Amino acid sequence: MKEQEKLGEAEYFYPRMIAEQYDQLHFKYNLSAFIHAARSVLEYAGKELNSRKNRSVRQVARAWYDQKVIPGGILYFFGGERINNFHHSPVTPGVNITLQPDECFQEQTSDHLSLNGPSPVEIPPPPVVVREKEFKPPPSPPEYKFTDWPGMEDIPTLCRKYLGELEQFIKEGVSLGYISG
Repeated sequence: MKEQEKLGEAEYFYPRMIAEQYDQLHFKYNLSAFIHAARSVLEYAGKELNSRKNRSVRQVARAWYDQKVIPGGILYFFGGERINNFHHSPVTPGVNITLQPDECFQEQTSDHLSLNGPSPVEIPPPPVVVREKEFKPPPSPPEYKFTDWPGMEDIPTLCRKYLGELEQFIKEGVSLGYISG
């Protein structure tokens, strides 16, 4: 049915979410859109399974679905996140921001140095060989985690795994004839 289309929609939001890691609000917006689109894959699959006219095929297909969407698994977890996000409160990932020591203090420069007294001594600037600022890597992006996810994965990693599991779910469901994809 529409599973592949919704997977494509989730894949559309994933790189946008990654690109917005430095902007917590925009990251959150893209995460919310990602969760809704990705969860729709399973929603459409469930509706398609339940619409099977042959009762025994419907039961077998439903058992397969239930085996794939088990408590503790990624597919089940994101279903709960979508329900919370839609019905209770906006998605609010835990955020850890790591600052490097040079990001914590503002560099202070002085043209004068007072040595044991009120008279300033001129200090010439050091010769410019290498500009330190040019070679500093950018600060690390914040680390986003779901506080209720038992694993160690951060949100971008977990979302990537989720996309992979959804893709496998669709392929398997189509190959078994349970969903049209």
